[in-house]
Amino acid sequence: MSSLAGDARGGPGSSVGPFTAASRVRSLGDGTFTADLGNAWTVGGKPHGGFLMALLARAAVATAGSGSPVADPLAVSAQFLRPPEVGPVLLRTDIRKSGRQATVVSVHLEQRGQSCVEGVVTTGRLPRERAAWSDLPNQPAEPPGNAVDVAALPMASVFRLTTGCDVRLDPNGAGFLHGHAGDPPRLRLWVRPRGEQVDPMFALLAGDVSVPVTFNLGRFGWTPTVQLTGLLRSRPAPGWLRVQVDCRAVHGAWFDSDATVVDSTGRLVCQARQLALSAQG
Repeated sequence: MSSLAGDARGGPGSSVGPFTAASRVRSLGDGTFTADLGNAWTVGGKPHGGFLMALLARAAVATAGSGSPVADPLAVSAQFLRPPEVGPVLLRTDIRKSGRQATVVSVHLEQRGQSCVEGVVTTGRLPRERAAWSDLPNQPAEPPGNAVDVAALPMASVFRLTTGCDVRLDPNGAGFLHGHAGDPPRLRLWVRPRGEQVDPMFALLAGDVSVPVTFNLGRFGWTPTVQLTGLLRSRPAPGWLRVQVDCRAVHGAWFDSDATVVDSTGRLVCQARQLALSAQG
């Protein structure tokens, strides 16, 4: 535990599980950070987009808060220029605006001299009070008995995230599980990290944890994210995160994916929207 004290990973005394340990960033003291991308947080051998979002957020929070836990990530918007490989990366940060309510930090994730992900992170303080109004999906707080453990599916050999987090998929509406094509591109999941409690960084990952909704249309294969924006709305309570993922349109190879992440108490914790490419059926 003491060897992690200098890492930008949260407050002292935090429980360090697989996700926190893997997503830590190490400051070089000049606004740059290093991190290691591991095999356990990959899909198809490439680092997972939601995991990379968490790295951007950690580096930005450390820069905005000078390493103290006073800053929270509020919004993370990223352009995925090229997929990095498993291995070391460099994150360069620059404070674009420093304000009383919000600080804006640009973060570039580089590998071998090439920029792979370029993001902008807004930091501030997440609200502690309950929402005055919300309109959220009607989804059970915990996965029902028939929920499918993604780690038990053949895709787990490609979807490596199941080694670090518990992911359950609602079989109702997931026609691709039964060889059906033509169900609406909409999925419901539950997720929690293994060996630790959820936090805002993991909520960012949860916003991108779903398998591609285009699987329901019979479109399988590599579906790279081109642009992804995550909004953090509150700090999640311990327990499962429930995730509903919707799609508004599939045009040619392009599709959108909207994720709504709700914690165990029914609070909205993350909204994520991405534009991605899929293989055409």
